[in-house]
Order: sequence, then C-alpha cells, then structure tokens
Amino acid sequence: MNLNELIEVLMVLAIDLLFLSILALVTVGVLFLPKLRFRHAAFAVAQRNFVGYFSNPTGYVFLCLFCVLAAVAAFWPHEFFTSNLANFDQLNVYLPYIMLIFIPAITMAIWAEEKRQGTDELLLTLPATDFDVVLGKYLAALYVFTVSLVFSEVCNYWFLAYITEGNLDSGLLSATYLGYWFVGMAMISLGMVASFLTNNLTVGFIFGAVFNAPLAFLSNVDVVVSGNELVSELSSWGYLSKFEAFGRGVIAIVPMVYFIGIAVIGIYLSLVLIGRRHWIGGRDGSSTIWHFVVRVPMLLISVIAASLFVQNSGLNRILRYDASEEKVSSLKAQTTSILNDINQKEGEYDEVNSQIVIDAFIGNNIPPKYSRTRFEVISLLKEFATLGDQRIRLNLNQGIDPVSEEAVVARKSFGIRPFQIESNSRGSNRRDQVILGASITCGLERVTIPFFYEGMNVEYELIRAIQTVAKPKRKTVGVLTTYAVPAGGLVPTQQGYARVAKSEYVKSIEKQYKVEAVAATEPIRVWTEEDGEKKLRYDVLLVVQPSSLPPEQLLYLMDAIKQGQPTAIFEDPFAIYDPRTRNPYMNEAGGCDIQALWNLLGIVIDQDGTGRDFLGRGGKLPATVAWQQYNPYPSLDEFTLEWEALFFSNAAPGASTWGINQDNEITSGLNEIFAHTAAVVNAPEHPTLGIDVLLAVGTQSGTTPVVAFYDKSRSVQQSRKSVQDPKPKACAVQVTGEISASQKKLMGVGMRGSDYKPPTDLDYNINVVYVGDTDIISDYCFRKCYQPEYKNTELRFQNDAFGMNVIDSLAKANELISVRQKEQKHKTLRRIESQTFEFKKLVIEATSRAKKKFDEAKAKEDAKYNDLLRRLNQLEEKNDPESNSQAELLKIQVDSSKRDLNVKTEILNREKEEEISEAENQKELSIRRIQSTFRWYSAIVPIIFPSILGLAVFAWRRMREREGMSKARIRK
Repeated sequence: MNLNELIEVLMVLAIDLLFLSILALVTVGVLFLPKLRFRHAAFAVAQRNFVGYFSNPTGYVFLCLFCVLAAVAAFWPHEFFTSNLANFDQLNVYLPYIMLIFIPAITMAIWAEEKRQGTDELLLTLPATDFDVVLGKYLAALYVFTVSLVFSEVCNYWFLAYITEGNLDSGLLSATYLGYWFVGMAMISLGMVASFLTNNLTVGFIFGAVFNAPLAFLSNVDVVVSGNELVSELSSWGYLSKFEAFGRGVIAIVPMVYFIGIAVIGIYLSLVLIGRRHWIGGRDGSSTIWHFVVRVPMLLISVIAASLFVQNSGLNRILRYDASEEKVSSLKAQTTSILNDINQKEGEYDEVNSQIVIDAFIGNNIPPKYSRTRFEVISLLKEFATLGDQRIRLNLNQGIDPVSEEAVVARKSFGIRPFQIESNSRGSNRRDQVILGASITCGLERVTIPFFYEGMNVEYELIRAIQTVAKPKRKTVGVLTTYAVPAGGLVPTQQGYARVAKSEYVKSIEKQYKVEAVAATEPIRVWTEEDGEKKLRYDVLLVVQPSSLPPEQLLYLMDAIKQGQPTAIFEDPFAIYDPRTRNPYMNEAGGCDIQALWNLLGIVIDQDGTGRDFLGRGGKLPATVAWQQYNPYPSLDEFTLEWEALFFSNAAPGASTWGINQDNEITSGLNEIFAHTAAVVNAPEHPTLGIDVLLAVGTQSGTTPVVAFYDKSRSVQQSRKSVQDPKPKACAVQVTGEISASQKKLMGVGMRGSDYKPPTDLDYNINVVYVGDTDIISDYCFRKCYQPEYKNTELRFQNDAFGMNVIDSLAKANELISVRQKEQKHKTLRRIESQTFEFKKLVIEATSRAKKKFDEAKAKEDAKYNDLLRRLNQLEEKNDPESNSQAELLKIQVDSSKRDLNVKTEILNREKEEEISEAENQKELSIRRIQSTFRWYSAIVPIIFPSILGLAVFAWRRMREREGMSKARIRK
C-alpha cells in the first residue's frame, strides 16, 4: 500500500468515525424524546439486542455474507472494468436486492424470537412503554446494519484505493454509502413490522422480504409497463429512484425525508402491533382499533405530502450538497445563474411563459466506452430538472430498444435516431445501434441533440439548448457565401455544379443562433432600424476563405468591417481537410487581392519571397505556414511525420502563455487546439488598433513555404531547414479599435445601384477575429472533438469550444463561454490502466512489426515483378524478330509472375492479419486474467476480518461454556 492509498483509507475511516459520532449524538437525542428524560429502558433493550447479535458467531456469518455480496455486486460485473470509473455504480443497482436478504436476516428475530422463547411478556411487564421497547429494538437493528455497512465500506473502499493508486473521490463514495444507510434505515422498519406479525423466524424472514420487495422493485416497474405517466410516477417512489441522488454524490433533502418517513411509518406500525392487547378494550374498557385504522393512513398521507412538499417547494434546490470532490453532479455557477433567471423570468426570459420540456431517450445497449457519457447525461438531466423547479419538466426514457415503439417516437417526433457505434466488448468488435439523445422544447422553439458523443460537454450542450429555446429571439449569425460555402450549397466544378453539405461548425452555431446566408453580390446592409433605433442586422459575420471572393465582393466585406460589423475570418494558405479551397488563395481562380484586407486589419501575413516565379501571379506572393516540434501524441504517425500539424498548447516548448492566451475570454480555459498548415500572422505596432494574440506556436518552430505543398519537386524537409525561427509565431489574433484615417473611406457602398445608406455617425471601430487556418473549424476536427478515441489514444482537441467562443465573444453573448470549458472529472482505475497499457503497447509493437514485415516482403515481390516488366519493355522497344520472340516468352513469365504476386500478396496480408489478431487475443486474455485476479481479491478480502472476529467469538463462547464444568463431563 502506497502513501496515497493509506491516506485515502485513513480519510474514509475518519469520515466513518465522524458519522458514527453524529449517529451516537442523534441516538442520545432520540432517547431523550419526547419527555426530555433519558429512556433507560429503550437503551437497555437496544444494548441487549445489539450485543446479543455480535456475541453469536451466526451474526458474523451474515456479516461476511453481506460484505461478499456487496463486493461481488460492485466489482464482478464486466461493466465495472469496461466503464473504468472508480465508483459504486454497479453496486447501486444491486444493493437494494442484496438488502432484501440481509435486512430480513437482521429483523426476523427482533420480536419473533422473543415470542418463541416466551420473553415477550417479560419485556411488556418492564417499567417501560411500548415505545421504549420498539425504539430499543429498532436502534439495535439499525446499529447492527450500520456496523455491517461500515465493514463493507472500508473493504470496498480499500479495494478501490488499491486499483486506483489512491486517486479516489472520497466525497462521492461516502455519499453513496450514506444513501445505502438511509435505504437500510427504511427497510429495517418494515422488516421489524414483519417480525411483530409472527413467532416463526423463517416466516419473519419471508415477510420482511415481501414487505420491502414492492418498494425495492418499484423503480423498475416502468421497464415492464412503459409509456404510461402514472407508472412513471410510481417508479419514482421506489428505493432505487430515491437513492439515485446519493449515488451521484448529492446529499439532498427529498430522499432523506422519504426514507425517514418510511422509517416512521414502520416504527408506528410496530407500535400498533405490539399494542394489540389494547385493540379490543383498553385500560378504560374502550376499543382503540378504529383510532389505528384512521391514524395509519393519515400518517402515510402525511409522509407522502411531506415528500411532495420538499420536492416542489424549492427546498430541494436549496437543501442539497454535492459531496463529490470534482463536483461531478453539480452545475457550473453560470449554468445555475441562467436557470435562476429562467425560473424567475428575469432579463431576456421575462416574456417566456411556456414550460421547458426535455425529452431524453437512452438506449438499453450503451457501449462500455459511453458509460461516462451515459452517467453524465442522466446525472445532469436530473440536476437540470431539479434546479429548473417548475419551469423544466424532464421526460427521461431509459432502456429503449432500437426497434421499440419508444424508438419510433424518438425518431418521428424528435429526430433522435439510433447511431451506429463501434466498440470492443470481451475481445470482439461490435457495431451497436445506440440511442442517446435529447430534445428540448419550449412553445414552438425546439433544439435537438441527436446524439451525445463521448467527447461532448454534456452540461454545455444541455444549457445551450435550454437557453436557446427559452429566449424569445435568437441572435443572428450571417455566413458570407464564399467558395468554401460553410453553410452548404452549390459550388461550380468542371462537370457543372456540386452540392456541398453544411459544415459541422455551422450546425453547431445553429443550435444557438439564427443563421442566415449572406451573398455579397451587392453592398452588405450592415445597419437596420428597429423601433426607431439603429442596430446591426447580423450580430456576427462569419467569413471562411475570403481570398476566394471576387475583388468587388472583397470591397463589400471590407466596408462591412469598417462599419463596425463584428466579423470572424478563417483564412488558410493550404487547407488540408478541404482541398477545394486551396487554389483561390494562391490566385489560381481569379481571386481578389487579399492583401487589402490584411492592410485594413493592420496585420502582416508571413510570405515567401522565393516563390514569386512559381505562384506569384497577380503580384501576390505565396504565404508560409507554421510548424512546431511538439506532438503530445507520439504514437500517431500522421502527426509525428508532419510538423505542420500544430497543437496549440501552453505545454509546447517555449510557448509559455503564448500558446493559448489565457487572458482573452475566447481562449481562456482552453488547453489544446489542433490546426494544420496555419498561416503566420504578424502583428506590428498600430497607432489605433489593438491586436491581441489568441493562438501561437512556441520557440521550437519555424515556417514552411506553402510552395512546398504545391510543387512536389521541392523537398519539404529542405524548406523546413531553411526557415527555422526560434521566435513565437501567432496564428490567430483579435483586432479591435479604430481603423486608421486612410482606411475610413467606404469603397463599395453605392455600387451596383444599391440604395443602402450606412449611418452618418460611424465611429469606424472594428472587432475582428482573424484565424490563419480553416482546418481548425473543419469537420475532421469537430468529429475528433466529439469522438476523441483514435487508435488507442484519446485526443484532447478543443476546436469546437474555440470556434463557438469566437462567435459568442463577437456577439457579446458570453454566458456560455465558461460552461464550455472541458474538464476531466472522473476518477479512473489507474492500476488497471497502467497494466493494460503495457499490453496495448505490445499490440501496437506487434502490429508495427507485422506491417513492416509485410511491406518488406511485398517490396521484394514487387521488385521481382517490376524487373521482369522492365526487361519486357526493353525487348518490346527493340522491335526486332529475336527480341519479339524473347518478349513473347517473357510476357508469359510476366503474366505468371503477376498471378504469383497477387497470390503471395494475399498470403502475406493474411499472415499479417493473423499476427495482429493473435496479438489482440493475447492482450484480451492478459486483461481478463488481471480482471479475474482483482475480482477474487475483492471477494476474499472483505471476509478476512469478520471471519477472524467470528472465530474469536466462537472460541470465547466455548470457553465460557466450559467454565465450572468438571473435566469428566467434557466430551473428548
């Protein structure tokens, strides 16, 4: 056990000690009630039953059984290892059913044993009330269960501390076990009622299980009968449903009131049963049975009313605490602030009267790698429903089969379809149809999240959708029509026109803003009047590859910027992931002079003077692109071999605070942004403009002439060596302030007969974000953000957050910027990760060897074939009778060699696949052996200490039995 593991175990022991101390104080307080005097009789009964349970070896047998069942339920399911989360999610599902065995085993003897031995009359003749007896019995059973729970917690906690190397969330795990305690508190009271009904221990055990079974299984009734609102409401009153908040680390008032209420009902029913002698004729000769007939239903109604009151009065939003260390189930402060404004109808939400309805659909076959996402979706949806008070209604549909009626409703009514997800389960690759989406509706407004990908920020996606539908009017983003057509449309090709799909970036913008296409075929109408006041027609103008615009349209764009139009510009000297947009930048398609736009913004794009002869047509020099010797993913060849694949990060060599500017709200809180062949944006001093660097490469970097990517005869490596530069180089900037006097003239207004007249009081202040790379917002990067798992590596790109931050900042809608930041919240099984990682490395090495072997063998076979083909070509070129004769014979050999080459290639490829498959199988077998070992440890360790105590108690009792007995009577 290392130091971290020891600290974690000591921490949970301290938490348990604190809890037991509080429980002891509460017990003392209860024993003083209701007459403010200590109830000695109740204490004596509790002490007698508690000591009697643990002075009998049978009690330790049940204790061992409970600990083993809890450990098996927590750590034996395959999902525990595949989800890779250090929590008790699997135990949360099974514990109420385990308690259906353990709790009746505790309560069956509470009163039935007294009746069987005839000591019940003795207890009733003591100078004590019925309440004292029942309270003492209940406290004894509760303390027995508490001790058992502490044993289980320490064992399970120690095991988790070991396999996580001490990296645990103590608050989350302790809150979970606190929830178990509340569940047990309620179940003990009902089990005690069963014991008061019989004098047979077996019948008492069965009755105890039967009385608790309805509430234990009630949470799953909606699985059997789905689509019924009444059934869904009933399922929310089951043990598991009420416990759910504790399982997420949230200590809330609603489940506490529910479980305490059940305990009160059970204790009162026990009082009724122990007082059966008063039912027909009490001390005064009158019957009290009708009093009990009325009181019990009224008490039940009171408990239900109290639960509903705290749930719907707003107390549940106030009296709750997220005990988890990373606040896994808590919403960010900005999210809570937005929800409060929606609840109170403040600000821009004052006119919204419709209820916000969240319809969520979660399938029954969620792959292991989506376990975290599923946990976050369910957890945060319930937090939104709770903190949204009466303004947000959640319809959570879980366990949906892809071919069920619910799936049809999700598809037809909300546009949520099953997505095909590839996963690896138990060593086999699978493709599952997975449903995991939500639709948020308010009145006529609706935003649908078709699928929560594993890399999505769930809280951000939900609050963005809620905020968007709750606003009476969305802000507008204009997308300028360029050759890149990010909003989708038709583009000219040599064969005519081709339709281009809408980019993922624009789809993301549409979830928050109203998007309009802007065709710069005439001067852009920047300003408009509304209610007698001038306002911007577009809150933000998005421009991708403005260099593809005709000269006249570039003037219209520059005029819009001069008039104060906030603009986001993405310009790329060599777009890797959208090859269509490369040539316009290089003036191949008659594009505009982009230098005029750079001059307006006061920036200088680094250019290559040596490329004038090759690509300097129209007087425009080709640019250079940045490269950097920093790759956080060394196992990925596509990034290692191309230095122009950039990872903007403050962890890059020499980047410091240059890599990602943490002082600008656009990039604050971001850690890694991916780009490829980005332009270098120099920002010289300007008398009136302020230029703030957003993204930059570090000192171990340089530039590559873009000519090297077009002219394949040049050596890219040689070009790199010739332009190394240790200075940091910016690739994205924000330009704000007043433009220079020489730029203030509007060159395009009034052209083409337009009647648009801009305001006469323009201040010529501009706000432009210029990014020297379009690959940052490419579909490739957005998909890698949503699905970060790639070739056994988890990517950490935040391009989606950067792209949306640009729009939000320019639109002055920055409420969601802080919510958008990704954080690693979950604790994982580090020891297992480290051991399995070694096996994954072996697979990677085996794959590399197999591919290398294949390539070498294939190259030899290709060389033989090419040699024959070369000789054949030489003979055919001679074209004389002897050569033609030899050529005919050689042609037969070439054809035979080609067939042999195809066969050998197939054999080599099969051998390669077999080697890789064998390595994968060995990896899976090794991982299974590790998991199996840990499973057995988890089941064996919990029984060691209770078994030792049980044996000690057994030996002590045997010794006591022999005291004073003659040796002759002792059986040999």
